[in-house]
Amino acid sequence: MNAPVPQTTRSNIRGLAGRLVADRVLTAAQATIAEEDAKATGVSLMRYLIDTLAIDSRALAEPASAEFGLPIFDLTAMNRDMLPNQKIDAALMMKYRAVPLFHRGNCLFVAISDPMNQAALAEFKFAAGINTDAVLVEDQALNRLIDELAEQAGGFDSDMASLGNDGEYDLEISDGALEDLT
Repeated sequence: MNAPVPQTTRSNIRGLAGRLVADRVLTAAQATIAEEDAKATGVSLMRYLIDTLAIDSRALAEPASAEFGLPIFDLTAMNRDMLPNQKIDAALMMKYRAVPLFHRGNCLFVAISDPMNQAALAEFKFAAGINTDAVLVEDQALNRLIDELAEQAGGFDSDMASLGNDGEYDLEISDGALEDLT
């Protein structure tokens, strides 16, 4: 039987920060400061750790998965052809840093790298009209996927922009009658 831990060494850090301390990703002091700074700047703890402290998102994924009970998915092993058939709104993906991965039954599984990103799940639920479930992915892989998908979605706009420098396009609308071109 384990002896109780003396009160002076017990951490009062809870949630994801506590998990990261227990998993030795952060020290208790780092976790406390990170939580305070993240709250002060209005970002989630995960976003703060990745963006501000440059902590590798792979080191954060497993503890976050355990803390929030979300499955982890390796985006690098995914076949891009398996993404949902409906058009994926690039602006929505970029705004919410999330990508719909697959659709099964009445549920759309959405890749997120931050388990606190509930706004993404709500927005994709509204856009798709079905329930959403989160799948935790590594942040760098998610960013690469979003960039690739946004580039593919922007391909038509890029092609159209190259047609004219003035941003206007001349389109002729026919009444359906064929004209003699000779």
